[in-house]
Amino acid sequence: MTNTPHDETPNISRLIDRISKWTNTISTPEFKAYKQKQIGYVLADEFEHELGLIEPVGNFVFEKHVEAQHKLVMSFLYLHDSGRVLSQCQYYFRRYPFRNLPVTRDDHARNMCELYFSNIYVARERLKKVLNIITKMYKNHGLDIPGTLKSFDSTFKQELRVRHQATHDEPFGDLNIDRLMLTRTMSISPRLKDKGWHKEHLYHYRRFSAEWSKRAKQRSDIVQRLIDSVAQVVLERATFLRE
Repeated sequence: MTNTPHDETPNISRLIDRISKWTNTISTPEFKAYKQKQIGYVLADEFEHELGLIEPVGNFVFEKHVEAQHKLVMSFLYLHDSGRVLSQCQYYFRRYPFRNLPVTRDDHARNMCELYFSNIYVARERLKKVLNIITKMYKNHGLDIPGTLKSFDSTFKQELRVRHQATHDEPFGDLNIDRLMLTRTMSISPRLKDKGWHKEHLYHYRRFSAEWSKRAKQRSDIVQRLIDSVAQVVLERATFLRE
């Protein structure tokens, strides 16, 4: 269902293991047939899809109590996956794989920042969803959803504000990215390109990459701790995962 990051907490590892075992308990012959049909639909070539030779799969409907359990499990796995993707940002910031392609270092820097901000927002929304599902399923959940989300919004205030601005108003602006753009422009100017500006450009890019990679790592660690807390609650409340 999801790939496991390299730095799991015991709670998350334990929960994913229990989810894996629970998945086997709901794997009825009907569900197995559905999954086989789903695989066939995905692997079919474009010609078969265009001619309508492959029937769309649709959604599999479990029994009512299993459907509720499935919703909780998937909401946690989606949250877990958002944390995994966020943690990957630190590596994206370290690499510039577009040499000799029409993607400049300042383009890459801005795009990566906006990807990072977007993933913070995704983690926030998935956190909210899984917490709401838990409160609907279990009366004695012991959760303070408004307080948890308020704390998240306070911790990631800058990222969420910039993400909203970049989505609805204007591209992300940053002094370091402006330096990258300026030094790149100077480095390719016929009059200035042999004056050391390319070296200056690379210096600012390495500095930018190191700072933002470190920031992405620190912030993803915070999200990972939140996911660990959610995993602990699910382990304590979801008795169907212990059976």
